[in-house]
Amino acid sequence: MTEPQATIATIREKLSSLGAGWDANTVPDLLKLYEPLQAAQNTKGTRAVVTVTTNYGPHERHRIDIYQPVVFPSGPTLPVVAYIHGGGYVGGDTQVTPNIYANVGNYFASRGHVVCNITYRLAFQGAHFPDGAIDVADALRWVRDNISPYGGDPNRVVALGQSAGGSHLASALFLGLLDGKDGSAPLLRGAVLLSAAFGSNPDGEMYPILKEYFQTDDKGELATRWGPGALFRQEFFGSHDKAPRKELPCELLVLLAEWEAEEIVAGALEWFGDYRRRFRRLPAVEVMKGHNHVSYCFGLGLEAEEYERTGRRLVEFVREATS
Repeated sequence: MTEPQATIATIREKLSSLGAGWDANTVPDLLKLYEPLQAAQNTKGTRAVVTVTTNYGPHERHRIDIYQPVVFPSGPTLPVVAYIHGGGYVGGDTQVTPNIYANVGNYFASRGHVVCNITYRLAFQGAHFPDGAIDVADALRWVRDNISPYGGDPNRVVALGQSAGGSHLASALFLGLLDGKDGSAPLLRGAVLLSAAFGSNPDGEMYPILKEYFQTDDKGELATRWGPGALFRQEFFGSHDKAPRKELPCELLVLLAEWEAEEIVAGALEWFGDYRRRFRRLPAVEVMKGHNHVSYCFGLGLEAEEYERTGRRLVEFVREATS
């Protein structure tokens, strides 16, 4: 006997019951609920979108899935959205099921963007800090140099980094890997950090992963030196032998879920304080109501208000950053 297909209502009930709770079954359980809904939704999107897969580097995970509208509007090339998935430093891909994250590509491409879904090297498979940030920078450099034949404008690129992907994107931003070189413009016009981990909390279940990725078992060092928040302090407050960086290379938006993991919230709040001390203002921060750490990306494109609201905000930010 087959299980009844999930509905938006059953997903809402599931998310409400989970709250900020998280365990090894959370992602598989939610993927099982979202996949059939996105399969139906993507059937609509694929009629308007063409997909191509290419490589931005020599590693097997140096891949980009490019989504293009079938019909281009007349006039100039289109803004580019680069999506960098999450996966706790050890998992994830450009598609984690047949229709997720194709939903991200279809959503933005069907609304007048060229989309690049990017993957990167993983911990326990040979990647160590700062490989994730380097991969993000290399992928975005590939986009700048190669996206024009696909109809994208290399001077109007916005990156969205989710969870670990957001951490790699933030690290690349803070380390200056996305800055313009030799008079060229920065690689991005805007960046969105979606539920990004700013800290590296060594006291929880992530310790073995952090130990492997950052190549140290010193918990004090993990907590204070290596996460994006720590990199921000090092780079933007400087030291006795290093001048502080003056500004970020692009517009920045931080989005957090209503039911966000505690370590994500704690790291973000600490970083907000550091950002305010450095720039004497708060960063642009918003909360996605009705969502947990992954639901908004699994459900992007679904025809329900909580997903449409998030999608509208992201499209709005891309428009503002690239205009």
